[in-house]
Amino acid sequence: MKKTEPAKPTFNQILGELGEQIACDYLLKKGYKLLSANYSPKGCNAEIDMIVEHVDLPNTIVIVEVKTRTKSDFGWPELQVGNGKQRNMAETAGIWMEKHNRHSDECRFDIIAIEINKDNTKNPEIRHIADAFFPGLF
Repeated sequence: MKKTEPAKPTFNQILGELGEQIACDYLLKKGYKLLSANYSPKGCNAEIDMIVEHVDLPNTIVIVEVKTRTKSDFGWPELQVGNGKQRNMAETAGIWMEKHNRHSDECRFDIIAIEINKDNTKNPEIRHIADAFFPGLF
């Protein structure tokens, strides 16, 4: 029986992973602590890119969605987080908070938009939108 090799990651998958690493490094430099990355509970087909907290924001969990693009020809990356994604993030955040006994904490939803120049990946443009949306208000 022929062994199949794992599928090679697509360009978009590689770009997404790069964006998440850039966002993580950015948040750590800003004083955030990473609590979880790529969180997806069993039975749920939603994923949260990062769950962080900041020393200056006690009892506040920050749910982070990272959107990465090579150019903004198709619109700004942060505009790609629609109502369905927001609902999924809120539901998944609730599961994480309950599982980690943080259900009484505040919860904030941020978006980190990253634009990377294909010719110069060393200097991406990073936009951090705190309180990007409020679940239940759409």
